[in-house]
Amino acid sequence: MTDKIILDIRHRDNYTDNLFLTAGLANRRIIPMIDPGQEEIRSRMDDSTKVIRCFDTRKQCGEGDEPIVYNEASGTIFVLSRYYLDESGAIDFNRAGHVRDLIEKVLDEILFSPENIMAVYHRHFPLLWRGRQEIFATPELFYARSARYSPRLQDYLPIGVILKAIEEDTAIFRLSLRGGCDCDGKPLLFDYPSRFDNGPYRSLYTWCPVCGKTREIHTRFFWREDACAASLEKTDMYYDKRRGVSTLSLLDVLDRL
Repeated sequence: MTDKIILDIRHRDNYTDNLFLTAGLANRRIIPMIDPGQEEIRSRMDDSTKVIRCFDTRKQCGEGDEPIVYNEASGTIFVLSRYYLDESGAIDFNRAGHVRDLIEKVLDEILFSPENIMAVYHRHFPLLWRGRQEIFATPELFYARSARYSPRLQDYLPIGVILKAIEEDTAIFRLSLRGGCDCDGKPLLFDYPSRFDNGPYRSLYTWCPVCGKTREIHTRFFWREDACAASLEKTDMYYDKRRGVSTLSLLDVLDRL
């Protein structure tokens, strides 16, 4: 899960530095740093921070080449600065703007991909649950998209719909599972995605409101799947009259809470 990105910018020329610096200017979860030391990076990190090293290369950009290359495995972005800088240092501002847009796209795909937003939801469900009354009362929070996909809508469910379904159909979303905490009462089920490594199965994500313990349990048979899906669909149909009013991400909702 990634909810913060540090750009470790390796200085080569001031204009390319500026492209990296401004690519995440509107996103407080992106922290650009020019030639930082390891101690400086560590001071800004936690276990959900991704560090991306940013380099300028003077390699000629050939026909068909993208002016930036992101290597996910090594966590690096290479910018081919000769795409927008000629030998004399003159800048093609249209091309430079295109490069900035491409950098922003890479960063957005890291933070806002469905896989990452799902991981954010799993990590922070307790906070979302505690803040559900504020979410219910605020349309732009309620209709922020989760990573729970609805085949009926061919879109992602609003986070408020998921929380409403769990609250209103509590009996369906409470599970009695062995091996968890010893608290009275049953934990809440807050997700049950399909997995396919080593054969198909479900991952059941539960949370105990008493002690705060979360669990992930693997099962090949989940008998309540249809009931949970029906509850989510019923709740979504009831609230879909205001769909589309929010431009906030789930990360924005967490910031508000």
